[in-house]
Formats: sequence, C-alpha cells, structure tokens
Amino acid sequence: MHEHVTSVCRAAYYHLKNIHCLKAFLTQESLVTVVHAFVTSRIDYCNSLLLQVPVSQLKSYALKTTFMLFDYDKDGKIYTADIGLVIRAVGLKPTESEVKEISHIVEDNYNGQVDLQTLVTLISSKVTTPAPERAEDLIEIFRMYDKDGRGTVRVQEMHHLLTTVGEKLTDEEAENLLKMSGCVSNGLVDYQKFVRLVLQG
Repeated sequence: MHEHVTSVCRAAYYHLKNIHCLKAFLTQESLVTVVHAFVTSRIDYCNSLLLQVPVSQLKSYALKTTFMLFDYDKDGKIYTADIGLVIRAVGLKPTESEVKEISHIVEDNYNGQVDLQTLVTLISSKVTTPAPERAEDLIEIFRMYDKDGRGTVRVQEMHHLLTTVGEKLTDEEAENLLKMSGCVSNGLVDYQKFVRLVLQG
C-alpha cells in the first residue's frame, strides 16, 4: 500500500521537474497555482485508490516532493527565495509577513538555505494554522522525526520540540506533560495519541 503511494509520488516528482521548466515564463503566483494544482491532483489520486491512507501522510509526500523540486543543488536544502513558493504550493496560506519572518530566520541563522526538517519546524511555529487542521498538522511535524515510520519519536526529540516550537514550554512543563500523558514507553512517545490527548485538554 505505502509502496504504491511512494511510487506515485516519485512519478509526480519527475512530472514536477518538467513543470519547473515553466518557472522562467511564469510569475511566482502562477507557478504556485500550477504546482499546487498538480500536487493536489496526486493527493486526490492516491486518496481515491487508498482511502485508508491518511490525507496528512499524502500531504507529507507532497511536501517532500515539492521540496525536492526546488532543491536545485541536490544537497537537501532550498534557498530563501523559494520558501514562500514551496509553502504555498502544498496548500498552506501563510501571510507575506509570515513568509518574510521565516526567510529572515533562514538568512540570519542558516546562511540563506534550509533543510526540510528545519523548514517544517519553522512553518509550524510561524504560520498560523486553522484550528480544524491543527491536530493533523502537529502529527505531521512529529512524523518528520519518525525515521522508522512506527508512529513514535524519541522522548528527547519530543521534549526538544515542546520547548522550542510554537507556545514554548519550560523544561519542567515539558517533562511533566510527557509523564502525565501516558504516551511514553521504552523512551519513545506515541505522538498521535499524545497530540490528541493534549488538544482534548
């Protein structure tokens, strides 16, 4: 099942490479529209075939695919100038000030280039997200740190995210929250369960 989604997204990447050739002839707004329409069509196609696959997972593939498209040097990073385009191409709607804030952070702290994981962290902390999508978006952030795809992240990584992203917790608050959640086992956190428990209050 997941292999099929991966193959579809890989094929989408090669199509997107061709779309990228249009960059010289389109405004940024027009290119965003073209890329977003194509990425969305791939998500809809996968979802129509594999209804049991979460849309958030398909969006993750879309983000990775779009990021790869603008990774010109193939070094796992994109340039500041393309940050707004990548964010908007996967369907998010940041304000111009939010894009500028992220871009300034990348310029000042990452020499004008950013990797995918860092970009996801910056998006989560700087781009305002509609409430209904919040749970899935938070889960998607943690999924980026889930190297084995098992639905868990290391306690240390969760603690780091809780104290550095969004409404930052103190070290003590993060430790207490993790202990009280009942989502920790053998040094790993079930992040989907954790997110839903926290948002439910």
